[in-house]
Amino acid sequence: MSDVIANANQKLDEASFYLNLMDRIEMERSSLTKNREASIEFSYLLSAFLNACYSCAEHLKQNKSNVDIVKQFRNTHSNFYASGPNGGWRTQAVHFRPVKPEHDGYIPPPGNNVIFRFRESKLYIPPKGDSVKFQFGPGSFYFSSEQAQNSICDVCATHLHDLKNLIALCS
Repeated sequence: MSDVIANANQKLDEASFYLNLMDRIEMERSSLTKNREASIEFSYLLSAFLNACYSCAEHLKQNKSNVDIVKQFRNTHSNFYASGPNGGWRTQAVHFRPVKPEHDGYIPPPGNNVIFRFRESKLYIPPKGDSVKFQFGPGSFYFSSEQAQNSICDVCATHLHDLKNLIALCS
């Protein structure tokens, strides 16, 4: 069983790797390569992130006692894993069409649903005085501009935390 957990943790780390690259593209709003636009690269990394998350749970299912736990997890996270042409983001990205991020016309989530995640970007030098000023970047990537929501990176970071809890539950 330790191999199952080790493999799931490796896939979790892989997903974290892709999320770090997605964060970098989002924060710098520039490509990692010279051949593609930032939004295209972000879409490719999102697809890789979604597959690593899916694989994490697949590894856990190698232990038959985890099958129902993983099934319940995927049902609970249907926005990631639901099947069908209009199913979850992972299903869409793998089987039907690329999941393309948007960043124009954003509608923020209601105040009780905001994910306020701090990402390290550069050495922080505190300002002089007693006040703190938040400086927000050029904008985040979202799944759609049609509804209130958190950024893709923030939703994915929350999902990584949920996957980590799933691994602990299956251990």
